[in-house]
Order: sequence, then structure tokens, then C-alpha cells
Amino acid sequence: MKCINCGAENNKDARYCSKCGEKLEYQSYEKTSKNKNLYVTINNTDSNKMTQESTNSTESSEYKKEYNNNNSNNNINDTDNNATSTNNRKIRKLNIIDQESTSILTDSFKKDYGPHQVLDGYKSTVWAEGVESPGYGESITLYLDSVHTVKQLKIVNGLINSSDGYYKNNRVASMVISFSDGTSQIANLSDDNTGYQVINLSHSVETSSITLTIDSVYSGYKYDDTCISEVVVMGY
Repeated sequence: MKCINCGAENNKDARYCSKCGEKLEYQSYEKTSKNKNLYVTINNTDSNKMTQESTNSTESSEYKKEYNNNNSNNNINDTDNNATSTNNRKIRKLNIIDQESTSILTDSFKKDYGPHQVLDGYKSTVWAEGVESPGYGESITLYLDSVHTVKQLKIVNGLINSSDGYYKNNRVASMVISFSDGTSQIANLSDDNTGYQVINLSHSVETSSITLTIDSVYSGYKYDDTCISEVVVMGY
């Protein structure tokens, strides 16, 4: 990993430059998961790409244009969550009646980072974990109104309340998705993406709850808080 401050080469796992001490940016701190369940696939056809920026650079004009287009209305368009067809059967947005998380961020701004924020329909609000680390092992649980067959999740990853908030804070790189029947699957999320990431489960699951556990993150260049903006559960 090359330091953008002094140009020195560092070990790929280093977090700070061995020569000048500058924090090394845009690393994905992966950890090996012991979960042996099948991986899910991610369809990013409806995602919104954005241009990565460094700590010392200004936003590119392309980033500004796309960010403004994507966020001209912070309220998420319900057409993204409409019923779709899979295996000749319609799937729809499932009703979530409650939620909880293992931790919640508190900061000097006194903003609300509770788990209910992933259900409010706004990309500008987030659940943020509240531990003194990237949040490995922290989770959010969503409770359905009854037992449903879950086929798909749609996730808006990271903090998108400002043009640079996305890269200042951590984004989820991989997560373990657990269900009330005791099974779990693993999803890998892409970075540089402020739109819905569609997660197609490797097999459908009969469940009354879904738990999303942070497994690894894309590191923010300023804050060590991992954020999720929106979660939609699809099934029947």
C-alpha cells in the first residue's frame, strides 16, 4: 500500500505509514469468516456508481453530478421496492414490525443512529454501530410480521447524507445474514455504490427474522463507524 502523503511503500495490512505516520486510505479490512454456509450472489444492475475521492482531493465534477441526481429527493422511490417475479411467483416487500441492534452510535451531534433508520425510506439516515472499532460482530435484527419465505434483500450501504460522508465512514464489505430457522448465508457488498445492492439468497428461507452481522468493512478515511442506510426484505 502506497502512502499518498509521502509516497512510501507499506505492507498491505498496514493502517498507518511506517515513514510519516499518515493513515493509509481506502483499505478493506477483511477477516476470514468461519461460516461454512453458501455465499449469496449480488446483482448490482440497479446500483449507482460513484467516483472515489481521496482525503486531500476535491469532489470530481462527475461525482457531484451523479450524487445530486441520486439524492435530489432523499426519499427512496417506492418503485425500487415493488413486487418482482422470481420462479413464476411474485415477490414483494415484506412488512417489518420491529427491529433491534447490538449497539448504537452516540456522538456530539446527538443524532439518532438507531436501527429503525434502515426502515424509514430515506437514504440520508443510517444505523451506525456504537463500539470502539470497525464494528466486527455488531448486528441489526429485523422482525417480520409473521413467518415468510425470504428470497432477496435490498441494501443501501454506508452513510449518504452528504457528498463526502460515504468515504469518511466505514461501509460494510461482507455480512453474515442469519435467520430464525438457525441457518445463515454470507453476502459480499461492493464499494463505491450509493444505490440498492440486490442480494439474491442462494436458497429461499422460511423465517420470522433476519439478522445482519458485520463481518468486514471498507474503511472510512476519517471515522471508524460502520453504517447501513436502508434494508428492504423481499419474499412472499
